[in-house]
Amino acid sequence: MITTLHIQNYRSIRDLSLELEQLNIVFGPNGTGKSNIYKAIHLMHSAAQGQFSPGAGQ
Repeated sequence: MITTLHIQNYRSIRDLSLELEQLNIVFGPNGTGKSNIYKAIHLMHSAAQGQFSPGAGQ
């Protein structure tokens, strides 16, 4: 299980560290970057599966 997530300079996220549990809920006002956390996780998963496209995440 992944216990820590650190995202830097991805879309609207400049520097974010999260301590993760078995179940995590992300909430907040619109436009604060919640979806970008999920997009960053998806990008990392795709890269780990060898599905990383050049220029992805820019």
